[in-house]
Amino acid sequence: MGEGRLSGFESLLRWKNPSRGVLTPISFIDLVEDSPLTRSFTDFIVTEAVRTLANWTVRGYDTLSLAVNLPAAEIGRPGLANTLSTLLCNCSIDTSRLQIYISAPIADEQIDKLVARHGLVH
Repeated sequence: MGEGRLSGFESLLRWKNPSRGVLTPISFIDLVEDSPLTRSFTDFIVTEAVRTLANWTVRGYDTLSLAVNLPAAEIGRPGLANTLSTLLCNCSIDTSRLQIYISAPIADEQIDKLVARHGLVH
C-alpha cells in the first residue's frame, strides 16, 4: 500500500427504476434486507463479484481486491461460506481478493463464531 498503487475497489449495487431513474442502495436496501429477496440479492452480488475478479485476473489485474457489502443476517446463512469458497475455487481466485463488509452492526461473538466455524480471517 505504501507504493501509491491502486489495490482494489468496492462494488455498489444500483437499481435502474423506470420512473425514478438510477437509485443508490440507500433508496432500496432496507426493503431488500427485510424481504425474502435478501438471499437472491446476496447470491447475485457474490457471483458477480467473483466473476469480476476472474475477469480482472484474465486481464492481468490479479492483485486487485473487490469489496462487497452483505446484510448481517446473511453472514451466518447456512451454506453461504461454502458457496463463496466454491465460487472462488472454481475461478481460481485467492480468497484474500474478496472482502466482505457487513452492512449493519453485528455482535463480535457472531463474527467470532463465523470465523471459527469456517476458518475465515477478520
